[in-house]
Amino acid sequence: MRGTLARLLTVFALVAATAAVPTAAHAIGDNGSCKRLYGINDAWAQACGDYWSVGGGRYDGWVRIDINNRYVQASFDGIVYNLYGPGAYGTEQFVSARTYYVRVCYYSNGTGCGAWW
Repeated sequence: MRGTLARLLTVFALVAATAAVPTAAHAIGDNGSCKRLYGINDAWAQACGDYWSVGGGRYDGWVRIDINNRYVQASFDGIVYNLYGPGAYGTEQFVSARTYYVRVCYYSNGTGCGAWW
């Protein structure tokens, strides 16, 4: 039983680690362009953004969530965190990021999510 539990926990940790890191995301909008992001069921958000190179493979920029009916997550250089909850909106700036993505999720724990943008 202990061996089975240890194997299950190891598999769960590997799946969670790979799910947290964006692999094939589209770039955040350029010059303030916008996109509607979707999760499962009725989860969606309207996102706009822009970014520019600051050298050394790093970028500054911003993303604005105009409308959101579930949860919006952000990934800053691979660190994933909840950005906004249901009904919340605003602008998030990022500085000197190698990667920065946003996505909409149905649940606050990062499940039921759409693709990274």
